[in-house]
Amino acid sequence: MDNISSLWAWATEAANQRGIHTIALIAGLVALVIGAIWALFKHFSRDRSSKANPIQVKAANHGIAAGQNVTMHIGITLEEFLKALNQREEEVRKELAELRTSEIEKRRILEKTLDSVYDQMTNLQTALEAKEAKLVEAYQALESFKGDLGLEKMQQARKALENGDTRVAENLFQEILAKALTQVKAGATKGAEAAYHLGVLAESRIDYLNAQHYYQQAIELQPDNPQYLNDAGIIAHTLGHYQESESLFQRALNITEKVLGPEHPDIAASFNNLALLYEHLGKYEEAEPLYQRALAISKKTMGPEHPDVATTLNNLGGLYRIQGRYGEAESFYHLSLAIRENVLGLEHPDSVQSLNNLASIYRAQGKYGEAEITFRQVMAIMEKALGPEHSSLATGLNNLALLYKDQGRYREAESIVKRALAIREKLLGPEHPDVATSLSNLAELYRHQGSYREAEPLCRRALSIREQALGLEHPDVATSFNNLALLCHHQGKYGEAESLYRRALPIWEKAIGPEHPEVAAILNNLACLYHQQGKLKEAEPLHQRALAIREKLLDPEHPDVANSLNNLAGIYRDQGKLEEAEPLYKRVLGIIENSFGPEHLHVANTLNNLAVLFSDQGKYAEAEPLYPRALAICEKALGPEHPNVATCLENYAALLRKIGREAEAEPMEARAQAIRAKHAEKNPQR
Repeated sequence: MDNISSLWAWATEAANQRGIHTIALIAGLVALVIGAIWALFKHFSRDRSSKANPIQVKAANHGIAAGQNVTMHIGITLEEFLKALNQREEEVRKELAELRTSEIEKRRILEKTLDSVYDQMTNLQTALEAKEAKLVEAYQALESFKGDLGLEKMQQARKALENGDTRVAENLFQEILAKALTQVKAGATKGAEAAYHLGVLAESRIDYLNAQHYYQQAIELQPDNPQYLNDAGIIAHTLGHYQESESLFQRALNITEKVLGPEHPDIAASFNNLALLYEHLGKYEEAEPLYQRALAISKKTMGPEHPDVATTLNNLGGLYRIQGRYGEAESFYHLSLAIRENVLGLEHPDSVQSLNNLASIYRAQGKYGEAEITFRQVMAIMEKALGPEHSSLATGLNNLALLYKDQGRYREAESIVKRALAIREKLLGPEHPDVATSLSNLAELYRHQGSYREAEPLCRRALSIREQALGLEHPDVATSFNNLALLCHHQGKYGEAESLYRRALPIWEKAIGPEHPEVAAILNNLACLYHQQGKLKEAEPLHQRALAIREKLLDPEHPDVANSLNNLAGIYRDQGKLEEAEPLYKRVLGIIENSFGPEHLHVANTLNNLAVLFSDQGKYAEAEPLYPRALAICEKALGPEHPNVATCLENYAALLRKIGREAEAEPMEARAQAIRAKHAEKNPQR
């Protein structure tokens, strides 16, 4: 699924009859994502403590150590793996087509399954290595039963597993399970292990219905095995069964802590998994101490330079990034990268992940020079490792395009997004969800430039792909509803925009609960739509709810908090509550300058809004110096012919006329009029 960001966008609002405009900062759920493997800020740590020897993957020849004296050579090529994924996609689609309307839960699980198929297509190498590890794990488990199975069956299973075929091994585990179930208590342990490995193999085939069934059967036979509980919790999380997932993780944690003590490495894995769940649900205050405990245990038990320490540092960095604690996030990403580079080498996928996350945090802080250098370093490593037309490279291109968009380097960004789109269409086909992401990115780039006619068909195509591929209740579909709503909003198609926002909101509320930053973003966007139509009574409570969610979940200096404060201040201003609006705008300016630096476009937005407010209050001397600064930032960031440059010019000219400087106002008005006319010609109203 898309990694959804709350991005800042412009919405020009007619504030009053005198033509003064404020800038509303819309935090849209725009599908400009840092995706694929390079985007994942965290991952699940699986408890494999029962294995005497860890799984080792030798990437050079796909030789995988399995057991003490056995080496397996998994012979699956990337091409064969992709073919198998395509076949799995067809199977799931067929199952979906044959479902009855009443089979709602099964449909949801199959849609999640399809989502995972697409994720693996995007991350082929990583997904293949994970599958290989599961195949080796299955053979290791069969080794413990070889006395019951015999040499011939073992050799058949091994040969099939080395070719990626799990059927022989699954039949043997079924045989073990059936026999164990006849032995009642004596067979419980063997039966549980067989059921568990049937779950592992089902998961390797992306068959979540059967994986869930077998993990549950393993737990029924051996309810105090933390490994079974942990993996069942991961599947439950994947399928969106969050309460069940939390219960399973807590049980695994309690048992592991009781048996192994409070500072065992497996405790760290349990803390990490539970923290990831809480983070996903927006329970950031509950997630942080769990990550901190996992980090302390990992450092103490494995040493400060262990890769698991780097993983937890990376996960903490991701949590801090979401909360807007950018300085802390950057520090943790640096620490994670240093460990991974030292232990694994700079070109290892985990190191590249840390590099990408570091580049992303630079971008979030407006450190564009550092971000570009780091993103290009990521791109160079990826291209060397994967070639110039790999799907993960398309994701790297997308990240660089986002950076250029932020800087107003639209031509460069457009060229890069189109290259990413071409790669994805060629490798994944025209109806793949990742193609929808690239289409959304290109549409958003056009929208940002005011090129609405070019953006709309791309937005609608992206929505169609996601609806067909993922189902109507998928969060990525909600993202497309939001993106199209933003576009309709900017084109003045308010009825359609409202309908789309209202379709997106319940999808997100159902998926992650009513108090989550993504829900706040939709509420904010809907409120901005009402504000633009003059529906202040409808807009105000939505902005207040969005602000309450953000202040509860995010750092008080988070830009999204500033976003809500800014938009609520705009409501107060238009209600004539100028004294209530002023401290909000001033707080917004402080947050934005602190987060992004004094030359960022968001600073220009806030300077413009504060200047408009001062003008309304008759504080002309305070308003006048803010406009030139806002105008200079806008021109630098957006170019001299963007509609929001016209807004700044119009607002500045109106103030100049108020203070008797008509001669200075006239050329500004003429220039603004020319920008508006050119924009209207390019984007005629429907």
